[in-house]
Amino acid sequence: MSNTTNPESLPRYHDFHHDVDLALARDESDMKSNVHDRLINRIKKIGAISTAVVVTNFGYELDVSIVDRQLAETHASLTSVYKASSPEHQDTMVVVMAGLGNRSAYPTASALPTYDRMGDVEAVTYDNKGVDPESIAALVVQKATLEGKKSVILDGHSMGGLVAAAVAATIYGGDSGLKVKAVIADCTPGSPNDVRESQRTIGDVLSDMASAFKGSLESRPLRFVLEMAARHKKYININEMSLNLSATLQNTREIVHDKFLSPDAASGVLVDSQYGMIRNANIANNLRTLGKADNGKVPPIIFFQQPTNVANDTIVYDDRSREGLKKLTTENNLQFYVFYTDPVEGGHANPTEARDTYNKIAASIGLIVNGIPQMNPNVTTLAYPDSLLSHVPATVKAPR
Repeated sequence: MSNTTNPESLPRYHDFHHDVDLALARDESDMKSNVHDRLINRIKKIGAISTAVVVTNFGYELDVSIVDRQLAETHASLTSVYKASSPEHQDTMVVVMAGLGNRSAYPTASALPTYDRMGDVEAVTYDNKGVDPESIAALVVQKATLEGKKSVILDGHSMGGLVAAAVAATIYGGDSGLKVKAVIADCTPGSPNDVRESQRTIGDVLSDMASAFKGSLESRPLRFVLEMAARHKKYININEMSLNLSATLQNTREIVHDKFLSPDAASGVLVDSQYGMIRNANIANNLRTLGKADNGKVPPIIFFQQPTNVANDTIVYDDRSREGLKKLTTENNLQFYVFYTDPVEGGHANPTEARDTYNKIAASIGLIVNGIPQMNPNVTTLAYPDSLLSHVPATVKAPR
């Protein structure tokens, strides 16, 4: 009998150490594979984000550079709107300036044909790089001199009234020889506090965010974001954390149309400059200059226009502004008249929407500027609609 043992007949014992080694090896391999995959995915994500950042930054800088080039080509200008309706007024130029958010005053001036009873009517187009009253004054003096004008009337709507006062003071304090007959301020805030809080918030938000983001005034996409952010209370209910989709779309349409598509749209740089005219309102100094009767100069007459129903003006506290201007004009011995627009039609500096009432007032202003009738300034306030029409000759009656 053989003592040789068949290995296959022996009991089998499982090599657990070997299995553990295999398992650990597989786990290590899987771990390395997972780490590798995660690393590759992370690299891909970083690459995608970096690419997006580069592309976005390139697009941002490209947009800013495009707008910068466009701004470099802009400048302030004057556009003739109406010629004086009678020979005796051909020596006077009426210069119209628009308010915040507008570049050209042409639509506003076009709505005021009755201004032709005071002289040739010119509309200012602001330089899209910013408001510069001295440059505008130089343009006015240059054109008036070339055309043989002897006097000017400066007319400003909303913020434009501050520009008009600054331009008037520059011309009046200069040596051009031009007489400044009058300054007309329509719903003009005399100080930042004369602007309603909601509107100050919009302007302050835009200015603050513009300071925080380089190029935001030039970048159209970022300006859109800033404009929407500034108006967030119009479409977001903070208390309920809800979004009004209809109001969101409406605000989007308004911004796209008014701030980007309109041919008269003001650049972000210009809007910030215009808001700066309000924020740093210098009308007190300008009225002080206009009140000096030096070298035989005759100070201009100051006119203020506001709606009869002040609630119709959702931008400016007109009563507050009027009283502030009345105080300043009294201190500087300037004649000051107040006109009230129609209680229904009259709103915030809106001659394009309320042509009838504004042209009636324009006829009355023309009479005062030309010395008919003689009225007591600083006391009499003139109300819409027929305060002076009884004095207007039939041939020059304001439109009804």
